[in-house]
Amino acid sequence: MLGWIGEQLLVNKQELDKLLRLDCQKHGERAGKYTLRDLIQKWRKHELVKCLYPSARGLHCYLTTKGLQVVGLPFKGRELHPATLSSLDHHDAVNRLRLHLETESAGYWISERRLMQEQPLSRSASDFRQVHRPDGIWVMPDGESRVEWAIEVERSLKPPRRLTTILRQYVLNPSYAGALFFYRHDGIKRALERSLALLPQQLPGIVPTEQCIHLCPLPFADA
Repeated sequence: MLGWIGEQLLVNKQELDKLLRLDCQKHGERAGKYTLRDLIQKWRKHELVKCLYPSARGLHCYLTTKGLQVVGLPFKGRELHPATLSSLDHHDAVNRLRLHLETESAGYWISERRLMQEQPLSRSASDFRQVHRPDGIWVMPDGESRVEWAIEVERSLKPPRRLTTILRQYVLNPSYAGALFFYRHDGIKRALERSLALLPQQLPGIVPTEQCIHLCPLPFADA
């Protein structure tokens, strides 16, 4: 669980509860009413995690520098504050989607935090992988090899030009099999469809976008 928290930077109580129950099932155990509370208290006692209580968002936990070292993660420790968490709703949705994929699909997740560690952003026009970083990568088995799908969680409308730039990147990027865009509502889906419809004119001769860009509704209610 600590490794999962460290990879995702910050995790809320709802996802922690689901992670705990999955971990208990894996080991043939049962999580009690206060198991998570006691576990968080233990972590805090050993200075492995800190907790935040963003307004109306409930408890969130993140790893301290010591916690990152204990689980062997290479990330630099950060001091988080509620006032700096402007994208918390989006972050929570990404965490929830990762947990959904891990419980419903064969594969594994590469977090945005790890991508930030391994792939610093570049503004080079020829470096497609670096122009925009996805919310995560879902790696799926494909026979004896594997394929990587970029994951994007779309909770709000992006400016059309920005959206087109991101879509172009995934169509042109040979590192990914494609991209899965999980949208919050139909208005976002229509905006994605409009931008996708323009790509064949902009990129003649490129693999059809429907083969590498897939639009999917978020598999859970996202208030």
